[in-house]
Amino acid sequence: MDLSELRARLQEIASNDNFDEHPLAIETLRLEFPHTIRLVHFADPALSMNCFVWALDLCYELGDWIGTWNLPELFVGSKFVQELIPYLTPVPKSDVTEGDLVVYLEEEMPTHAGSINESKVISKWGRGHIYQHDQLEVPSSYGNDIRFYRKLPGTLVAMHFVKYVQDHPDYSLIQEEFEEKFDHLHAE
Repeated sequence: MDLSELRARLQEIASNDNFDEHPLAIETLRLEFPHTIRLVHFADPALSMNCFVWALDLCYELGDWIGTWNLPELFVGSKFVQELIPYLTPVPKSDVTEGDLVVYLEEEMPTHAGSINESKVISKWGRGHIYQHDQLEVPSSYGNDIRFYRKLPGTLVAMHFVKYVQDHPDYSLIQEEFEEKFDHLHAE
């Protein structure tokens, strides 16, 4: 199997905004490129949850509310994960266990995340569905650098995100409403 061609084709599929077409397209691709990708869960199109929110078990309401403000880099994205990584415990590939966090990077910038389940990765593809797959059976834009970390509890991730939000240059624009809604998530 030509893995780079499979990943290029997965990229084409993932670029289609109609998520409901993805599972059939991925399954049809199996005829041309044998792969282990299988649908685990259909995404709710009403939820704007991305792979990072899902993989980090971050409070959906927190990530979604912040994202609605459309402020530069003030959402649960690559920059936040890059700032979170120093607080994560790296795991050598040989010691990866069930539930560990998998982070994909391109030029040191996180592009995708998932978690280990039965020696496979389970991840949410963008705003699309959740799939189980081998480590490199992902769209090409997710990168080739894969790192593993012990997963932090979602409450700790939320506290890191709150600090990330409060340190953002545009925080003053949302401060009053943010503190009213999420003051209970402040780190002690």
